[in-house]
Amino acid sequence: MIVDTIINYQFLLQSTLAILARAVLRRQRPFIVGITGSVGKTSTREAIRAVLAAQWRTRGAPKNYNNEIG
Repeated sequence: MIVDTIINYQFLLQSTLAILARAVLRRQRPFIVGITGSVGKTSTREAIRAVLAAQWRTRGAPKNYNNEIG
């Protein structure tokens, strides 16, 4: 019974956050840049951000979240 309640709250929270995220994206219409690969993503991200920041407002992760696995 308690597990079902927790799962329902998790579903409600995830659904609410998804709706809010879609609303923000629809309203702001951001230009999104994705960087993928195995090596050099953090330095590439910072270089691209520096170049784009000369002309536009930019946002990005404040630090990298690398760990022993990757």
